[in-house]
Amino acid sequence: MPREDARTSQGTGAGQDDRITRVTTMEQRLNRTRDLVDRLDALLDEFERNEPARRELSSYYSSQEWFDDVAAQEAGQIPTDVPCGVLSEDAAFDLFGDHLRTAIRMLELGTAMVKER
Repeated sequence: MPREDARTSQGTGAGQDDRITRVTTMEQRLNRTRDLVDRLDALLDEFERNEPARRELSSYYSSQEWFDDVAAQEAGQIPTDVPCGVLSEDAAFDLFGDHLRTAIRMLELGTAMVKER
């Protein structure tokens, strides 16, 4: 005996159509949220592994070495084909500001998620 489609065996009224739409929508939300959680977790692992490098970069910006490197670039002692974005005060200021805003956002979102639980 052929298996009947769920809509035929359970009725085809508006309520059943709503149920199928709801289950389909919730399935999509489940899958999308699972994907986002997995990707965010992997990215947070990478972010955490990078923290020593970020701290070292931050220390560099407040060191005499950075000022010496800026002076060397201005004196033409660093070849023009060497990328020197790291010698720009704006690049560091923007990065560290973005880093702080991201950390605050993670705290706020994480707190809201835990409180909702």
